[in-house]
Amino acid sequence: MENPFSWSYLTAPLSETETFGPFSIFYLVMMGAIFIVSVFVVRDAPHRFADHKLKRDTLMSGATILMWASGVSLFFFIPRWMRFEILTFERRIWLYICFTIVVAIIGYFVYYLKVKYPPLLAEFERKRERRKYVAPAQAGQARTRRSGSKSKRQRANR
Repeated sequence: MENPFSWSYLTAPLSETETFGPFSIFYLVMMGAIFIVSVFVVRDAPHRFADHKLKRDTLMSGATILMWASGVSLFFFIPRWMRFEILTFERRIWLYICFTIVVAIIGYFVYYLKVKYPPLLAEFERKRERRKYVAPAQAGQARTRRSGSKSKRQRANR
């Protein structure tokens, strides 16, 4: 096996390369697992975190982005797996580019959770705590006003 980062290795035609090497198997397992977990999170997060909008939205956005990125990554593996040459999509360079994009997305999500998320969570919890002590409008108050105004109109019409 030659250098896996050389240009000739990355752009080698399908007829000169094997389909399932150690990198390809790792890539397929990792992207498949990321895709399945992302689909599960997208389907489960609205139910699991129904009462916490910030957690739900953060998980949904991160999982949706990862689901699309890993889906595109798996799409680029299909021509290679079928041994079908179409618009150079079967070349290894596309797999490396997709892998780099998925790693960058995961890295940004970790950065977001460590740096940007804690202040947002503190602000969300502070607002949530404040809402506990604010009395919500009661449905009976609105009816009382209407009934009171009707009685005034009824009195005027008599």
